[in-house]
Amino acid sequence: MIDTIKMRWMAARLARGRGGDFLSRADRVHELAPGERSSSQPAVYSEVDLEKVQRIAPWRSWDIEQVLIKGAPMDHGPTLSYEMSDVLVSGAYLYKGALRGRYGAGNDRLFGKPQREWQELDSAQLVTCRVGSEHFGHFMWDNLPMELLPGPNDHPITLCALPRWHEEGYRKVFGMAAPPVVMRGRVRNLTVYSDVGQNAFRAARYQELRARARRFVCADGPLPDRRGVYILRGRGGERRELINEAEIAQELKAEGFVIIDPDQMDGEEITRLSMGARVVAGVEGSHIAHALFSVADGGAFLIIQPPDRFSMVYKEFTDRMGLSYAFLVGDPVDNGFQVEPDSLKRLLERL
Repeated sequence: MIDTIKMRWMAARLARGRGGDFLSRADRVHELAPGERSSSQPAVYSEVDLEKVQRIAPWRSWDIEQVLIKGAPMDHGPTLSYEMSDVLVSGAYLYKGALRGRYGAGNDRLFGKPQREWQELDSAQLVTCRVGSEHFGHFMWDNLPMELLPGPNDHPITLCALPRWHEEGYRKVFGMAAPPVVMRGRVRNLTVYSDVGQNAFRAARYQELRARARRFVCADGPLPDRRGVYILRGRGGERRELINEAEIAQELKAEGFVIIDPDQMDGEEITRLSMGARVVAGVEGSHIAHALFSVADGGAFLIIQPPDRFSMVYKEFTDRMGLSYAFLVGDPVDNGFQVEPDSLKRLLERL
């Protein structure tokens, strides 16, 4: 079956040209929170580790990574809402005239069987973004804070997303019902958020999620005092194979760390086991997001970096939340990389 929404968009592009950015067609733009500049502390690392970096992650910039490593001031953009009229939804995309924006996950096909029935909505607020629809870490880091933006009388919606089996457990932890998914339809008045900047408003929503997680685990009682947790990489996501991860996990377990296996645990169990951890350790990747809202105040992230996929993305969170960030870079070996347990212990002693 032909996707008629996409057909109309293609015809509009032929008639009017490519048009530009999807959000440029907004009827109104509101600033929900201003941008700002904030300072940060340097990362904890050894210079020899920087010499091991072969490549950074494809969606990162080395200039930004250098700022995060050194702890220089960073500019954070504002939080904005865009009000748009008569927006069409088809799969992963929003359409308006000759423009479209991708906010969901899925294939971009002209022919296919329509999924779900057509919906007509008078008003709605979109509480997802493309990376939040495609990656678990960004679901935790981007989507959940964004879901706190609409008011109690609003109607949040989301688009198609890749499966994330931990979502149900985390929604119980945070007391947040899943927004309805719109696959095909029209929204007469749609609000789209730009919530990228790590500004104070976003930090306040991080704190709200942290407070909810603590109430779920501790009620009114004291926080657990955990030496740390090591989160196993698991089988999901892009391949980042720490060849001696089992050895590293056992070394840290001997140091008093709890080993978390996301492939075997749901969101509720992970939250209980990681609550109050003073150090969160693991290979860089989406699975580290399991501890974003349970790490102790003033705690630290210790990230093992693949030499061919270096990324400081979690330091944007630790800087905003007053946490420390340490990293070491693995040594390449056949089929992956490895780290020396003694190097990890020396780094741990500096936290």
